[in-house]
Amino acid sequence: MQKSPEAYIFMYLKASVFMYLHHIQGLIWWRRGVTIQTLEWENCFDFANLI
Repeated sequence: MQKSPEAYIFMYLKASVFMYLHHIQGLIWWRRGVTIQTLEWENCFDFANLI
């Protein structure tokens, strides 16, 4: 199925918004003294173990 340019633009916008919100969430966690990167790595490993 061929995707239209609009679909790619929409996907890009969604990804941009997600990354922006994720970045803000990361800053909030960091200010609380929790490293979001560590949590993400643990989640990745948990997810890998589920598969």
